[in-house]
Amino acid sequence: MPDRQALVSLASFLGGSFLGRVGDRFGAKSRGWLALGTLLQAGLTMAASLCALYAHEDGFADSRGDPSWTDTKGFLALAFASASMGLQALLGTRIGAHFAT
Repeated sequence: MPDRQALVSLASFLGGSFLGRVGDRFGAKSRGWLALGTLLQAGLTMAASLCALYAHEDGFADSRGDPSWTDTKGFLALAFASASMGLQALLGTRIGAHFAT
């Protein structure tokens, strides 16, 4: 199970950063793209928190043999949060902020 969670997290992070690369067509440092990227990131974070809320799981694992976030909504919460972080990493790199990534 932890391997699947790691794979979902890594793939979603790469997907979020790819979403940011598609947005570079608008201009990597244009105000419109930075505003749209911020709204996309907020939407992804909101989707992650809604999935986590409706998953009705505890956020902490009981032991190593019983991990948390094992159902579909838990995986979606992990995926949306990771995609949001991938988009944040790309946007922070684009504007040249040293502490954003």
